[in-house]
Amino acid sequence: MFAALALTACQKELGEPSTLPFEGTDEASWDMTPRAVEWGYDYSFSIESSKAVISSDGDNKFIAWESGDKIGTFAGGVNNYAGAITLGTPCTFTVRTLTKLSAGNKICAYYPYSYAAGTNPDSVKFTIPDRQTTDAAFDADAMPMAAVPYTVAENIAEKTETPVGSMLFRNLGAIICFRLYSNGVVAAGEKIKSVQYYASSDICGQYTADIRNEWPPLSPVSGKQGKVVTSTFSTPVSVPGSKASAVDCYMVVVPTTVSSGYVVVETDGGLYGKKISTELTFSRTSIQPLSLSIATMVKDNVDLSIAEKSFHKGISQSFSVNAGSISSPSIITPAGWTASLSGSTLTVTPPASSASPNVSKGNIVLLGTNSNMGSIPVRMYGINDAVELATFTTNYGSTEDNPPLYPEEMTPYLEDGAIAINADITIPAGSYGWNAYWLKKIKYPLHGNGHTLTIHTSQGWRGGLCQNLLANVQDLTITGTATITGSNTQRMCAGGLACFISKDNLTISNVTSNIYVDVTSGYHNGDYAPYIGGLVGTLNESATKATFSNCHFTGTLSSNESIEAMGGILGSGALGAQITFSNCSSSGTLQCRQYGTKGVGGIAGASGAKLDPGEILTFNNCSFSGIIDYFSGGDWVTRIGGILGNLERGAVLTDCSFTGLIKADMNNKAYFAGDSNNRGIGGLIGRDTAPVDENPNMNAKAILTDCVSNGRITVVRSADTDANNLSHIGHITGLQMNTTESHSETRCIGTNIITVNGSTISPDH
Repeated sequence: MFAALALTACQKELGEPSTLPFEGTDEASWDMTPRAVEWGYDYSFSIESSKAVISSDGDNKFIAWESGDKIGTFAGGVNNYAGAITLGTPCTFTVRTLTKLSAGNKICAYYPYSYAAGTNPDSVKFTIPDRQTTDAAFDADAMPMAAVPYTVAENIAEKTETPVGSMLFRNLGAIICFRLYSNGVVAAGEKIKSVQYYASSDICGQYTADIRNEWPPLSPVSGKQGKVVTSTFSTPVSVPGSKASAVDCYMVVVPTTVSSGYVVVETDGGLYGKKISTELTFSRTSIQPLSLSIATMVKDNVDLSIAEKSFHKGISQSFSVNAGSISSPSIITPAGWTASLSGSTLTVTPPASSASPNVSKGNIVLLGTNSNMGSIPVRMYGINDAVELATFTTNYGSTEDNPPLYPEEMTPYLEDGAIAINADITIPAGSYGWNAYWLKKIKYPLHGNGHTLTIHTSQGWRGGLCQNLLANVQDLTITGTATITGSNTQRMCAGGLACFISKDNLTISNVTSNIYVDVTSGYHNGDYAPYIGGLVGTLNESATKATFSNCHFTGTLSSNESIEAMGGILGSGALGAQITFSNCSSSGTLQCRQYGTKGVGGIAGASGAKLDPGEILTFNNCSFSGIIDYFSGGDWVTRIGGILGNLERGAVLTDCSFTGLIKADMNNKAYFAGDSNNRGIGGLIGRDTAPVDENPNMNAKAILTDCVSNGRITVVRSADTDANNLSHIGHITGLQMNTTESHSETRCIGTNIITVNGSTISPDH
């Protein structure tokens, strides 16, 4: 049986309610948990059991919680909060609310957390992946789980150590356990790499569940299911010589009944196939064992005389095969693919999309009723797995010469002239020769096709997925880590997608970055201070126009040294550039922990500066609901805004909102009085400059329409006078220096809670 998760009584005391999370000056006490909603109250729940328990033939396997695990919670107006796990005895996780918990309040939770799970507990989106891993650690994250809703029995007093309670998690899926062995002769010495199960009905894909219920069933999302699941051994294991020593291969599937199916076992010696005609029922919270002797399976022993074939999406190909020795073959195809055999002609049609549940790479298998089987490897044009990505990177992306001298070499990786990502791909640090970035320059359009690239890079002065972007990018999610260790001779920059953009009129659309960027060198020379962005660090001078559309940042940007600019989407614009942000959001955490900056903003850090007219940043329907954590370690400027940190030339904000938290530690200095023209902290714009006599063209224009600023601004250790604090910290704009004609606000609302050194202030700007 697959035992349920148990989350039981809370043993961790309830901390101070988080309405004033940063009022003290003790840095160690700051709660910097990333969040995606207005600041509220945090409550801790304990976890007394393992993440999961798998019991097969009395052999229990306990899966432990890991650092980085997150539980999604819904409570008190906070929808889909990522409650991070704190390891301990017991482990704990956090539930966040906008109001204090009181009798009758209901808390719903699920695992694993997903940003795409949605904001409604009645329809949380889960994915049972079509590609899973199986080994001693088991891919427990493939199992969707929901907690029995917790109802608060009585009001919880403010500032007490009252235990909150316990929550019990239950599995929503089922498990198949393939028990693999042989007879000591067949496949002797071979290592098992993976098991593929082809079912007669849907067993994976996207589903929803109403987690307000105690036993919520999984409901299929229309058109998002698949019939094929592949479970891969992280480290291939040797084929056992007897049933008593069988190797277990686990696979999570949706609870269902299948009338028949096929199993294909891949070893380093080839493929083995078997048809399963027995009806099987996969029940929730249970495990279905299937013993398979490789000695009884059909070996891939017929050469069909066809090498690997590449396909364009949705376009059929027909070719002759040598299948005469395969009696009455059944045809097994990867998910989303179809194939038919007429005489010696095999016609194969790939799916029109590589998005789940379709598979972009696999084998067409002809399994006969006799002991013969043949297969043909098939793939879509594009990049289909980590090995292909590594090959592409090594051959064509690690130098300045992209595209290469012979463009036909790029053909296998392109679809409609664009680099196509056809699967979720993770490249661990150091694998396949991966070093600091996977492409020095991207000169072809990059189409993510809704997939995720997970990276782990480390570099001296450039960090992110690529260094130099010279083509459009769309429909991609980037996650992982990018570490920058510093340089004394180069301008540092980093972005989840790219360090910098070097071509005009590029569009980045439908790109989400959940990356953790860490600048750690401790090098403080302002001449080479970095530009850091959730997606892009900066633009160089050759890029005067760029568009970000439907882009989102949900990760963390962190630096322990001086920064030039930091922004949730873009670090800084270029000199004179015109940049548009449409329907972009940031709910991540921006940490500047050393010196002052040119600008820190929830969407963009700074706009750049140019004396000639023309520079402008346009923000349409953009929002920031994350955290900006700023510490001034030296006599540098401070410009922080919920949308834009520093406005040099011009900015237009329409339908934008700030609902997050700006926390600034002024290091016991009177920064505002010390340089009254340079510093400002505002809910939407940090500093809005004014025309100056020596540079009359530096006439910044800020036009704000239908914007809302109702987050929180908390300033600690400020040595400025009350008057200076009031003039440099604002609900809408921190420092507004320009004329009435060049700054306009129409139907804008500023209701931030603003505190300085623990006292609430009410500026009029």
